Amino acid sequence: VNPRFAHSLPIGRSDHPCKGQSRWRKYAFAKTDGELWWKEQWFEAKFIEGDDYITIKLNGHVRTVVESIAFKNPAYILELNKKYKMRSRPREYVGGEFYLYMDDGTYQSLVNPPVTFYPDSIQPPQVLNLPALT
Repeated sequence: VNPRFAHSLPIGRSDHPCKGQSRWRKYAFAKTDGELWWKEQWFEAKFIEGDDYITIKLNGHVRTVVESIAFKNPAYILELNKKYKMRSRPREYVGGEFYLYMDDGTYQSLVNPPVTFYPDSIQPPQVLNLPALT
C-alpha cells in the first residue's frame, strides 16, 4: 500500500527484459565494469573446441557469446583463452568502446557486444527464455 495514492498500482519492475524501463541490459559491459581502484576486472574471450561461438567472460562469469570479436586496431590480435585486464569504464551501449591493457603497455579497444545466447552454443549450460507477457 502506498499512502501517496488513493488507488492501487502494480508494483515491481517491468515484467520482461525487452520492455521499456526494464533494468535488463542489451550490452555485455556496463560502466560499473572496467578499471576500478578497489577491484581489478579481467576480460576473457574463451573458445571451447567444438563450439561455433566465443564465450565472453568478465572475472570468470559468462556475459555473452559472440561469433567473432577483434580489436578495432588491426595491428593487434585478440588472443583467445587469455585474460586481459580491463581499462576504464565501458560505454554503455551495443557497439560502445571498452579497452584492454596489452602486454606492451598500450591499451586497445573492442566494441561492447550485445548480450546474446544461441540454442546451439555450449555456454552457458542453461538459458532461461522469458515469454513476452501481455
